[in-house]
Amino acid sequence: MAVETQTKSGEIFFLSDGNDYRMEEIGDIVARAMGITAFRIRVPKRMILGIACFAEYLSKIFRRPSLLNKDKAEKMIQKD
Repeated sequence: MAVETQTKSGEIFFLSDGNDYRMEEIGDIVARAMGITAFRIRVPKRMILGIACFAEYLSKIFRRPSLLNKDKAEKMIQKD
């Protein structure tokens, strides 16, 4: 339905089947769709936040956008 909707460019759609999925499940689905085996590394939440802070610090030094920041890290460590 989102593909067929006539809207202006830049419109945002939230697509859902009504279920909540863990990041692990989403990763498994993507890996299956790509025909690869997912390799999972468990990283403590505090380490993810620390890496994000360090990445933000480096982005300021090198004046380049950070691929990982505190906001993204907070979203990554949520249960669903």
